[in-house]
Amino acid sequence: MQNFRNSVKLIRKKGKGYVKKIISLILLVVWIIGCATDQQRTKAQGAGLGAAAGAAVGTAIGAVAGGKEGALKGALIGGGIGLIGGYAYATHVANLKAQYVKEEDYLDACITSAEKVNQETRQYNAYLESEIRDQDQDIPFYFEAINQIQKMLFI
Repeated sequence: MQNFRNSVKLIRKKGKGYVKKIISLILLVVWIIGCATDQQRTKAQGAGLGAAAGAAVGTAIGAVAGGKEGALKGALIGGGIGLIGGYAYATHVANLKAQYVKEEDYLDACITSAEKVNQETRQYNAYLESEIRDQDQDIPFYFEAINQIQKMLFI
């Protein structure tokens, strides 16, 4: 536990310079990510988050196990492992997002097609209603014609 406290004290002493470097690095990464596609951005965010989490865990474990040098080694090893793990998971998430976009585009196309078919069906139904009305108006004429034919045959 004493080793961990010494590591924390060392970070506090030299922290001002490190903090500026870390902030500069974070700003650089944010600027680069801003120019990326959604898939690239997701992968970069996953890798960065994994590296940061891995480095934090690695630093803590390394400090407890080996003091100052252990903290540095733990941060490097943990950061590397976290980077790889975060990138792998983020790649999986990016692929799912891409699949969802493709499925959404497909479903949008299906909806558009169904709306077109529905509109065409409404128009055809309106046409059929008009035809039925016209034929309904002709029914009395046909009954009259049939009655006249029957009268002529049975006279």
